[in-house]
Amino acid sequence: MLRYVERIEAREVACPDIVLLDLNLPKVKGHAILTRLRASPVFRQVPVVIVSSSNDPRDRENAARSGATHYFCKPNDYDHFMRLGEGIKSVISRNP
Repeated sequence: MLRYVERIEAREVACPDIVLLDLNLPKVKGHAILTRLRASPVFRQVPVVIVSSSNDPRDRENAARSGATHYFCKPNDYDHFMRLGEGIKSVISRNP
């Protein structure tokens, strides 16, 4: 992801309209990526939505402090998971 951010900043590839980010990534933690995105002039206005299995209030607070636009806890069942898309659509519509 960090290499991809560098390619976007270099204008090699288009910047996304929204970033869906998990906190529990294998190599670099999601908080580090969020911090990097918010430090970038290219990504400053791009909504970053955290979608995480963690419902820990500290994770939510850290994400908000680091500049996350919204935080969703990953649902455990299919129906709730499918409704997650509606929540993400509402974030997009508020951040054109």
